[in-house]
Amino acid sequence: FLEVWAHEQSIKNTKKNITVLSDQDIFVPFNKQNDTYNNRYYHMFKKGELEKILNVIDIPHKIIDNFYEKDNWCVILQKL
Repeated sequence: FLEVWAHEQSIKNTKKNITVLSDQDIFVPFNKQNDTYNNRYYHMFKKGELEKILNVIDIPHKIIDNFYEKDNWCVILQKL
């Protein structure tokens, strides 16, 4: 099971203090230490993008299902 953040979600309404790097790449603050936040990088996947990546990997597999859930793209796959 793989789950990635979906590009289709409205990050401006749901995430505070994000830094937009490009159309699909962002930094999200996390892990407050000593009154400062570190940035975590996220790639926002578009519909079908994860499946395209999975289709070129060298490990035999079968995609069982893919779906959108709670602002994420999800893929269930089986190793063959």
